[in-house]
Amino acid sequence: MTTITLFQFGEMPEIGEICHKINGKNQADRWITARPGKYNRNEVFITYWYYEDIESSINKVMDENDTSEIVGILKERGKERILRRIYC
Repeated sequence: MTTITLFQFGEMPEIGEICHKINGKNQADRWITARPGKYNRNEVFITYWYYEDIESSINKVMDENDTSEIVGILKERGKERILRRIYC
């Protein structure tokens, strides 16, 4: 799992500037979006997006015996990956 770490040194920039610097950082099949918090003006809402193999994703929630048929049907329809996101 990916970990995002932010360090504070000295004065903090404005929320808009933080969002502008973080928003849209890409690395292959992963990227970050950032926007000002909806309920707190001193907060940044960050979303980390990434793709995961559909079989490993479904295996996390269901029994392996049940997933083989589901994964087979999805892969026949062209669904190889699932888009996941983490909020902070």
